[in-house]
Order: sequence, then C-alpha cells, then structure tokens
Amino acid sequence: MEKKVNKKYYIGFLLVLLLAYLIVLSQSKGDFKVMLDAAELLRNGKNIYNVSLGDNVGLYYYSPLFALLLIPFTYVPYFIPNLLWLLASAFWVYRIWKLIQKDLDLTGFSNKQINQLIILSFLCTIRFILYNFGLIQLTVFMLWAILESLHLFEKNKNIHGSLLLALAINFKLLPIVILPYLFYRKNFQPLFLTLFFMAVYLFLPALFISKTTNSFLLYEWWGAINPAQDGFKFETDWSVHSLNALVPTLLMITEGELNLKRNILNLSPVLVNQISLAVRLLFIVFTIYFLGIKNNRPISKIQKSWEVAYLTLVIPLIFPHQHKHAFYMLFPAIVYLLYFLIFTYNNKYNVIGKVKWNIVLCLLIGSFILMTLTTDGVIGRYYNNITQHYKTVTYGAIFVAIALALSKPKYLVVNNKKDPRTVD
Repeated sequence: MEKKVNKKYYIGFLLVLLLAYLIVLSQSKGDFKVMLDAAELLRNGKNIYNVSLGDNVGLYYYSPLFALLLIPFTYVPYFIPNLLWLLASAFWVYRIWKLIQKDLDLTGFSNKQINQLIILSFLCTIRFILYNFGLIQLTVFMLWAILESLHLFEKNKNIHGSLLLALAINFKLLPIVILPYLFYRKNFQPLFLTLFFMAVYLFLPALFISKTTNSFLLYEWWGAINPAQDGFKFETDWSVHSLNALVPTLLMITEGELNLKRNILNLSPVLVNQISLAVRLLFIVFTIYFLGIKNNRPISKIQKSWEVAYLTLVIPLIFPHQHKHAFYMLFPAIVYLLYFLIFTYNNKYNVIGKVKWNIVLCLLIGSFILMTLTTDGVIGRYYNNITQHYKTVTYGAIFVAIALALSKPKYLVVNNKKDPRTVD
C-alpha cells in the first residue's frame, strides 16, 4: 500500500513539473505564433500565404480550415492557445505510447523490462519531442492522428477514424501516406470515407469566408506546398533534413551556412533532381518489403506495428521541407526496435541469431548518436552546426530504416515456436 502511495506522489510531482514546464514554454511565441498570425489575417479577410508571419519567423503552410479553426484564439493572449496546444500535445505523447503498447502486447514483459522499454524509447527520441514542444509544432498531433485513426478502424469505428485522419491530412498532408496503405490492406470503407471527409474539409471554410475566398486560398495553399516547385528541389540549408536535402548535398556543389565541402560528385542540377526523386521513390516502393506481396490475409498486431513503423518513419524522409521536429515520426520504429531487441535477447536470440541481433543494435546505437547526441545541448552549438551541415539526422533515420528491415516479426519466437502475435 505504501509503495502505491509513493508512486502516486511521484507521478503527481512529475505532472506538476510538466505543467510548470509547459507554462514556461507557452510564454514563447514558437511556430504556433505563425499559425495564429495566419488566423488573424484570415479574420481580417487577407491572404495568409506567401506572407512572413510570427514576427518574420516563417511562412504559413497549413490549410485554410486550420487557420479558420484558430480564429477564436486570436482574441486572447497568444500564451493561452499555446498552453492549450502544449497540454494537448502532452496527452497525445502519452496516448501515442499507449497505442503502440497495445499493438506490441507487453504481457510477457516484466515490469523492469517495460520500464526499460519506456525509458529507452523516450531517450532515443527526446530531442525531437523537445523540439516539438519548444517550437509548439504539429508533428505530435500528426503521429497521434495516424495511430488513433488506425486504432479506430480496427474497432470498426470507421466514421470516427476517417474524420480524424482526414482532418490531419487537411491540416498538413503528411498523413496521406496512410491512404495507399488502407487501399493495399483492402480497408476500402475507411479509405473512401476518409477521401469523402477530405473533400468536405476542403470546402467547409466556404460556409464562413465565401466560396470565392476559399477557392483563392486553396489555390495559394497548393502553390505554397506543391512539392514540384523550384524552392523544394534543392533544400540545402542546415535547418532542413530529409532525402530531398541530403541527396543534392552529396551529388552537386551547394551553398551551405558553413564553408565545408560535402559533395562527393558534381553532377548537373537536372540529373541530381532526377536522382533525388528516384531515391525517394525507392523508399516508397520499399514499403512493399514490409507489407508483403500477399495482401489477402489478416495480419497480427505485431505485423501491423512493424508496417506502420516504416510508414511513419518514411514520412520525414520522402517529403520536402522537413525539419528536425518531423523526425518524431520515427517514434513507433524506435519502440518496435527496442521491443524486438529486448524480446529476442530474453529468448537467446532465437531465429535471428546473435550476429544479426548485434547489427540491429549497432544501427540503433548509431542512429541515436547521429540524431540525438548531435544536439547542441550535448556537443555545443559549433559542432551541432557541423552535424546539421552534413545532415546527420537524415543518416540516422536511414540507419533506423535498415534496422527495421532486418527486424522482421517472424524472428519473434518463443522456445522455437512462433509467437502467436506474429504471422508467416
């Protein structure tokens, strides 16, 4: 009894510290100020795109509907919506963990092993969690919406799941990768419902800001986010991390903030652009490796966890204009890999073998070094700038993708028998 009481006090103390931390963060403007400024412009009947907002911090890349929904919060001091969004984000981080835990099924793990899994999972992604909170960004919401909608589809709550997934896609296109996944898995009702609600969300603002204004804003929005535009072809500054940013720096001479050579070839911009598109397409096609050729049979929760981990991992790699906060999308992959390593280690490596197990472990450690230990809080601003110049975060994500590919669910066995949570 005393142990439970102490645990409650400990959790309560941590929640108080978290609240204090979020209150402090809410006083800063962050990227959410850009969104609130866009909402204020919309309230005043002005164009919200291609305008420097948030005290010249950046541009608004989200949907007209998102700006419309934020209009009520433009009448109160900015720290109030900031705090509300941060509180919601804290809940979403907790909910993301719970949703992943449901799929992995930790019933065979001891309390010590579960604690190890939790601590290591958050430690490996703490940099990106802190970026999302510090900048007051949307990535946490995006990942939660993906996992929550899939969970709702499993429970046959297709309308609820589609409403949520379509809303996330409307706010920011990143979760659109789930639509081909639904098609491939023959989840046609959730797919068509999501497409329907996506159309509804696009035209919903017309009820409040007129059809003409909404059409104009949709046109401007597409102009801002169109991946084919010249501004997204070669993103070579150090704040952008993705394949779209990495490949050009390797294959052609590019200007960076640091006067340090980073290209190994000097190809023409046209050829580099084609190679960059091909590399991103390769990561997209590689999804078939995780989904398998046969898609006419039910899959287990652990198989689904492995598949979704790759789908969310690939988002910050293939989409242009991705910053460090977007790499929180790797959280499901990190959790899966740690689960995989602990499970197979406890069962004497089983089918995977010690050599391959060590390779997966080294890849995960390498990704942690490249993505998390390169933060300026650990190595200082000067060396952090160098790592950003060379896009080490992107390399770390590639390491995670390779480790994930090696960690097939079929290797999860107990006493040389397949774990019932896995499939052939």
